[in-house]
Amino acid sequence: MRQTQISNEDREKIHQLRELVKDNLMEYYDTDFNFLRWLQGHGEQPIEKIADKLNVHLKARSSLVKLEELPEHMKEYPVYQYWPFGLTDLSKTIDNCLINVESVGLTDFWAVMQSYSLTEILKSRISYLEELFKRVMELEKQTKRQAWVIFILDLSHLKYNKHLYHLIVGPLKSLSEFMADHYVELVKYFVIVNAPAIFSALWYTASPILPERTKEKIRILGSNWRKEILKYAVPESLPSSWNLEHENFYRFCLPTPLKLTENDYYNKKAGAPDGSKTLSVNAGKFSFLTAKLNSGDTLHWWLMADGSFGFGIFKTDDENNEDITTMKWAYPHLGEMPGPLWVPIDEQLTIKEAGIYKIYFSNLKAWWHTLTVTYRISITPADDANATTLL
Repeated sequence: MRQTQISNEDREKIHQLRELVKDNLMEYYDTDFNFLRWLQGHGEQPIEKIADKLNVHLKARSSLVKLEELPEHMKEYPVYQYWPFGLTDLSKTIDNCLINVESVGLTDFWAVMQSYSLTEILKSRISYLEELFKRVMELEKQTKRQAWVIFILDLSHLKYNKHLYHLIVGPLKSLSEFMADHYVELVKYFVIVNAPAIFSALWYTASPILPERTKEKIRILGSNWRKEILKYAVPESLPSSWNLEHENFYRFCLPTPLKLTENDYYNKKAGAPDGSKTLSVNAGKFSFLTAKLNSGDTLHWWLMADGSFGFGIFKTDDENNEDITTMKWAYPHLGEMPGPLWVPIDEQLTIKEAGIYKIYFSNLKAWWHTLTVTYRISITPADDANATTLL
């Protein structure tokens, strides 16, 4: 069904929502369809609650990590060649939908997680989500109708091993939650094809931990999937790797994920760098490291953690302030980084505005585990690269 216009009732709600988030709203994001998505995704909640969730997303966009600029560099991230992007073309069978094909069975997620840090992986995936989001907005501007993405998940060659469960309940769960929290109603359907015999066991594990709205969008195709998939996309928008021998039915050529070997894995014997310290955060608590920084300073952090944790960097006018909802975001708040970390986080940020910055570590979701973070955080002034100090 074509959505040719936004109802008067929704327009009134969009106006209310826009007013509630105007202090964090940037021009790039300010379209009626973007607000409509948040209403659709959280329509059962009061408008004020929806605004709170949207403000969290907008603050992430306004941080020093400009999300809308990430697609410019998405193929530069080393993760890309091992977990490539699968945007093809328009569905042309379902109105105003783009097709994205994920080669789940051919992607060695365990090897990727053992070779690259969670933030490297997140930057790569967010850059792609931002590219999809940009394409959706362009399609909406062109057609004057709401647009979506259909994710086709190809499970061919997927094999059960001891790592799969840990991936499903850890990193992949966190990525799914991040997508549901920040890219609300971007996806029309998740269509699963080529499901192996082990899929029922995987679904039993994954289903309870998926966001409810995500579960509602899942379509699982059976053994006749080659015919059934044509309800979702024309052959020209589907991967040529699906063709049988001597067949040229599916037309779109997608990159095949490259493979990593154990020689590519992070060397866990490398140890922490000189000058490292440890921080303990009790279950249900959070902690800050505070620094006064100048414009142009480079803040560099190396982290390892023995459990899941939240992380963010915020700017505040009050050194004693502990309410991150009142602070300005300098680095996106990641509510739950699944741990223990297999690869250290090694990132840096150039400070644009002088002030008090608070590096946030949370252990809010733990019931009894005391989080231990090993860190080395350094500050390098813009005018003297040799004057680095440790926090």
